[in-house]
Amino acid sequence: MARRAWSFGLTFIVIGAPIPLPQSAPKPEPQVTPAAPARDVAPAGVALEFVTDEADAVLALVGRRGSDPGRSDPPRVRTLFHWIGAFGEGYAMLAAAGGPDVHPHATSGAEERARWDHDVARCDADLAELESFFVDILEGRLTDAARIDARAASYYGVQGPWYTVGWKMAVTIERALGRERLLECTADPRRLLATYDDAVDELATPGVKPPATWSASLLNALEPK
Repeated sequence: MARRAWSFGLTFIVIGAPIPLPQSAPKPEPQVTPAAPARDVAPAGVALEFVTDEADAVLALVGRRGSDPGRSDPPRVRTLFHWIGAFGEGYAMLAAAGGPDVHPHATSGAEERARWDHDVARCDADLAELESFFVDILEGRLTDAARIDARAASYYGVQGPWYTVGWKMAVTIERALGRERLLECTADPRRLLATYDDAVDELATPGVKPPATWSASLLNALEPK
């Protein structure tokens, strides 16, 4: 399992992202900026633990592989949970920023920050595209492993939908429902999509169009049978 590391003074953030490195690859040092992700994602089940630094309240996030909650599900559902694990890229952005109210590229250059802002503004369209991907898997229109992997890889980009939609879901859940609910979702990806929809409802403001959410039909398909 790939280990992502960021250093903030004396506070370290280590991410257990769902992207394995080859066994021969050296373990990255904490000071090294993470390289672009590999295009293979390990089965979902990433649990997160937030720890508050006593001095400056920086969030530390420790990634660890949990038990696979989808192991008794049908193969198509297991494949779907496998790729829901890619939203761990968004959790990494939240952790690296230090909290939901800090811009993920607060310390980046203007061009990088502008690119992120542009891509986050596309979250509604990107969520719809990801739902289409998930439904194509669930309904058997997309069954070939190589084709599934290729389509999923297209959602990485520089910091594509796995990052932006994942970050938006994580931030929305923490703001609306609290950190503990977010931790529950990272431990069991079965909860993530439905919890995000609940969080959007919780933050709804009369007269303001809410962000896109996952469909009831998709959420029902993910319920244990």
